[in-house]
Amino acid sequence: MSDTRDADADGRPSHISEAEYRRFKLVEPYFDELKQMAHAAMYEWDMRTDDFVLLCIEACTQWKELLRMLGPDTDPENDIDEERVILSVATIEARDYVIAKMPGCTQTLMLPVPADKARLIVINAAGCAIYNIKPTRAVLQ
Repeated sequence: MSDTRDADADGRPSHISEAEYRRFKLVEPYFDELKQMAHAAMYEWDMRTDDFVLLCIEACTQWKELLRMLGPDTDPENDIDEERVILSVATIEARDYVIAKMPGCTQTLMLPVPADKARLIVINAAGCAIYNIKPTRAVLQ
């Protein structure tokens, strides 16, 4: 018996929603960079996994305030105009902001993060997806 799943015409596995698939496609090109960011947070900056979250945000007007929380290097107006994707290591306050805006994510976001992983929140206008990712050290080329 095969362990494959059906896919729709756009390549989306039929067992996930279109919105969930869009969030996966949003973060997919950045997984390696996010894993390296997690490694830096955990092993270079000595942060515990329950002290930070990784964010991948599709800059849109709904998340302006969260973008402002990320610091002076983030300009919500320009980021939104350019339809950029923002990657960040953020404090736990960012997680709490997402919970306040999207209470349906609370239970998952409040689960303990495995000690060898980092919590990644992928956000777009339609909602969020949550992953635990394994940090990896950057490979010099």
